Amino acid sequence: MSLVREKRDIEWLVNWALEKQGVLRGAGGGEAGGGGPAWMTLGTVISGGGGGSDGRWMHDDAMVIGQELLAMAGDERLTGLMALVKRYGMTGTRPDWGAEGCGRYVLVRKRGGKATRRYADQRQARGLMGFEFAFEGSTMEEIEHHMIQYAGWWEALGALRDRINPLMRAYEATGPRAPEAPWDAPERVLHEVSNSVVGVR
Repeated sequence: MSLVREKRDIEWLVNWALEKQGVLRGAGGGEAGGGGPAWMTLGTVISGGGGGSDGRWMHDDAMVIGQELLAMAGDERLTGLMALVKRYGMTGTRPDWGAEGCGRYVLVRKRGGKATRRYADQRQARGLMGFEFAFEGSTMEEIEHHMIQYAGWWEALGALRDRINPLMRAYEATGPRAPEAPWDAPERVLHEVSNSVVGVR
């Protein structure tokens, strides 16, 4: 076997192992129905080869990734973060960090487009008191929660990279290529608060 390993981003490797190779497929809480971890039930390893389409064969490096995902998830300090790594690794996507910014209040409109009004006498539509508004989008608290989750997901990928690199034969994990703090980019200012008024730049 060649000593030169192919470099791949850690996100790519996790998605490859979980979605393409089928590592941990069907694992509930990391276990496969009554037996050991799901990746162990899927059969013999093909060194340097690809996983079979029937899910019974998988690459040895994919199994390494599965082993380390389970090991890290077994640490109660990392369980939630590894659940994020698995969730987004299965689909090849990234956590939402609130890129759309804060939501806003919008007028509630009736079917014909007319704004919904509030009256002192609602039945007779007399004595206008105000209008109905509804909040659409994410609150600042929700965005902060998403940002914290994204930061943890990013760090967990780096920790997984460091664990699998000494064990893999065909691949070398790099990255994560995903931005560490996408909200720090100048064009990504989510909102500013001035005199209790939330605006968007």
